[in-house]
Amino acid sequence: MNKQQISHFDAILKSWRHELVDDLERTVSAMQDELLNLPDPNDRASQETDRSLELRTRDRERKLIRKIDESRASIASGDYGYCDNCGIEIGVQRLRSSTHGNTVHRLQKLKRIARKTGVLTRGDSAAHQLAMLRARLAFRNPLMRSMQC
Repeated sequence: MNKQQISHFDAILKSWRHELVDDLERTVSAMQDELLNLPDPNDRASQETDRSLELRTRDRERKLIRKIDESRASIASGDYGYCDNCGIEIGVQRLRSSTHGNTVHRLQKLKRIARKTGVLTRGDSAAHQLAMLRARLAFRNPLMRSMQC
C-alpha cells in the first residue's frame, strides 16, 4: 500500500474511534442521570434489561476501540496491512470492509467454518488455531495442503 492509502485508513480508524468514545461517554452520563427508583417490579426488570443490553453493547465497542488502537499502532510501526499469522499482504478490499482486520480473508473464513464445526474454540491461540486448521483441513481436502496461510 502507498502512503496515501495508509493515511486514508488511519483517518477512517481515527474518526471511527472518536465516534465510539463519544457514544461511550454519552452512555455513562445517561446512566448516571437515569438513577430512578421504580416501585413496580416489572418496570425495574425492564430497566435492568435495557441497561444490561446497553452495557453489553458498550463492552463490544470497548473491545473494538482496543482493536482500532492496535491497528493504528501497526500503522505507526509500518506493519498495517499484513496478516498477523502469515505475513501476506492483506488486500485493500478486505481492509475497506474491515479496517481493523489483521488476517487475510481466506484464513478468517476458514476460522469461522472451523468454529462452526467445533474444530476450534474462541480461546485457542492464533498459532494453535492455524496448526489445527491446517491439520484438519489437509486431512479432509488434499488441496488445502498447499495453502500458505
